[in-house]
Amino acid sequence: MNLIWKKYSFIIILFIITLGMGLYFIFNTNSNSDEYVIITVKDGESLWSISEKYAHSLGVSTGEFVKILEKENQLTHKLLKSGEQLMIPTPLNKFDDSERHFVMQTE
Repeated sequence: MNLIWKKYSFIIILFIITLGMGLYFIFNTNSNSDEYVIITVKDGESLWSISEKYAHSLGVSTGEFVKILEKENQLTHKLLKSGEQLMIPTPLNKFDDSERHFVMQTE
């Protein structure tokens, strides 16, 4: 046994490290991925009113969330039209509303 360890110790240690890193990345991949909720703007809704509803899901202020919405949806104006769709970045487990559907951004 001692002879096997001396001869293959480097390979055994490398295998254990590789296995550990592989398991780490497998179980932590979803926490870093960009996830979105797509909503449809209703009559009377504004970026501010939508931000008030969803800012808590990312733990940011309403004003910060307005900026996030503008960036993620490439909005150059603050006026929204009824029926327009917006992507809202948020953890998927925060929403269970059947009117909304989820997408994951891929690169």
